[in-house]
Amino acid sequence: MEILSWPQEAATPVRRTLTKGKIMKRIMVALCLTLLWSTRALAASLFEQPVDTTLPGLYSNVGRVEVADDFTLAGNSVLTAATWYGIYGVDLNPTVTTIDFSVALFDNAGNVPGTEFWRQTLSATVTDSGMTVTDPASSFFGRTIYAFDSSLGATPIAGGVPMWISIMEADGDTPATGSTQWLWSYNALTAGVKHAQRSFDDTGAPEDWNRWNGTVAFTLYGNVETSVIPAPGAVALGMLGTGLIGWLRRRQIL
Repeated sequence: MEILSWPQEAATPVRRTLTKGKIMKRIMVALCLTLLWSTRALAASLFEQPVDTTLPGLYSNVGRVEVADDFTLAGNSVLTAATWYGIYGVDLNPTVTTIDFSVALFDNAGNVPGTEFWRQTLSATVTDSGMTVTDPASSFFGRTIYAFDSSLGATPIAGGVPMWISIMEADGDTPATGSTQWLWSYNALTAGVKHAQRSFDDTGAPEDWNRWNGTVAFTLYGNVETSVIPAPGAVALGMLGTGLIGWLRRRQIL
């Protein structure tokens, strides 16, 4: 009887070890997922010009007029997404969820857009921003100000260097002419701030850029490319994960 009892006693710690192994592996998975979330959360707003709701906006539609505004990032970065704002002469049907836009990036050439180095037609998600044009004297008073969101892929931009972004509405299901076209919402309208505009000739070729008063509303998102010390939370998770891996190996669970 004593001989039979030994395997039973030895088996109990083995079952406890396996249970601990499963638990620790689950903890490691959770830590990895948390670390991944923490890393993604580092993407943030790199540049922002908010909406001035007292002002309407500027027409910017494919084949008609192209509006561009300049921006300068604090450091070398990778743009990943953008949000811009605008109105229509007539509010959109609430069932509309996406609108096509032509978005381009340019370097700077004498305070106007220079060489175009990136352009794509993007299907932007459209939502009601909760804002409306608030100037009773405006013909657009009460119009809904929409927010448009889209990915920009992963586009590297040098820091400290003036750049330009242009956005034109390019959706075939919305009016291309007339007062119901899209207008890019103003950020400010004073002589001290400028944007650029260009028209298109009868063949559809773009004409020269010209500077005009005012800036438009948009936000750029992405990641700063520097040798930045990781966020404290990410460091703590990494240290904890390393310690757990060592412990698991010593226990011969991994």
